[in-house]
Amino acid sequence: MEIETKHILGVKVDFGMTIETAADKVVELTSSKDKVHICTTNPEFIMDAQTDPEFKAIINNSDLSLPDGIGTLYAYKYLKYLENSDKSFSTLKNIFYGFRVVIDALVNKSSFGSRVDGVSLTYKILERAERENLS
Repeated sequence: MEIETKHILGVKVDFGMTIETAADKVVELTSSKDKVHICTTNPEFIMDAQTDPEFKAIINNSDLSLPDGIGTLYAYKYLKYLENSDKSFSTLKNIFYGFRVVIDALVNKSSFGSRVDGVSLTYKILERAERENLS
């Protein structure tokens, strides 16, 4: 799966990475830049960004904004359903897609992609740095 950037309520999130591929991307970015800014964006960050324009700008200007939280993955899945539907607005259709996300979550959690939390990513980056003798 390739990296796909989506905006959830105006907040950038980069989907399509696992912990391993995110660590690869961080190593790639740090080899070409002096400073790399990474956010692990969870639903609370997205909601806080609605009332804090400076916080929203920090996330949206990051090099990577990774989905940290199942709610962020649910929102991505919901947006994908809307993207692939006919473009007509219908409250009933939107409710149906919401139920579809819930059913998908119960039946096939792997269809949502990977949550990339900051702690796990940090450990993965440190393991790789040690293994490859990176600074």
